[in-house]
Amino acid sequence: MKIIGEQGEYELVLKLESFGKYQPFPDSEITVDIEIKKCDNSTHIYQDNLNIGLRSCYLPTCFQNCNTGKCINDDLCDCSNTGYTGKYCNEHNKHIKNKILYVFYNMLIFIFITISFASMYLMNINKNFDIIKAGSIEFSFIILIGTIFNYSGTLFEINSKGNIECLLSIIFKQLGFTLTYGTLLIKNFRIYKIFLNDNCYEIVMTRTKMYGFLFLLIFLDATFIMYWKLTDNIGIISSLNDKNQLYKSCNILRTGFIR
Repeated sequence: MKIIGEQGEYELVLKLESFGKYQPFPDSEITVDIEIKKCDNSTHIYQDNLNIGLRSCYLPTCFQNCNTGKCINDDLCDCSNTGYTGKYCNEHNKHIKNKILYVFYNMLIFIFITISFASMYLMNINKNFDIIKAGSIEFSFIILIGTIFNYSGTLFEINSKGNIECLLSIIFKQLGFTLTYGTLLIKNFRIYKIFLNDNCYEIVMTRTKMYGFLFLLIFLDATFIMYWKLTDNIGIISSLNDKNQLYKSCNILRTGFIR
């Protein structure tokens, strides 16, 4: 039996209201002196938790463990000093992007993209200079296009809100890497052949073969991307940072034959 009331001394009357199939009999009630003590607010809660218009003194009870949090009311946990969130302090706090850094990175990427386009323009209008021609202007353009792809991939990644942006980020970054470093590799190999004084280098590394090697690398990239997409290995994953906060990032989940 639970008695709820204001602090003070009372007489509690216990009386039989019904006798069922039996005859009523005297002395069917008793009186008990009771005292409702002051609620200890340091350990108990004093409020109308039953919505009956009377406050009661009770210990808070949570239906599940509050983990590292504290049970402060019926089925209510305090997670303020735990680093966790959720009803029972069992969920990680979500990482909130720094707006200043977010804007700064976006602006920086646009500046780099602009520099790449400007470099292509300047190379084109100065293409007759020997120093420009010596560096193979066509492949220099491809390298700059690769950098633009890389920057665009990063732009899609930091602004990624779903699988579409994530896929575009992977595509642009993969192709950007191939266009940039694949072209550099081919150019360096051609220079290597020249320094070897190989009389056959012009036959071995014709422009057609150089483009052939580049298209082969792009084809391999496209094959891997299609494989990852068809096997649902490209997507958003959740991870924890050093502050135990949950953040989402675009990644290749698992690659199957490539790890």
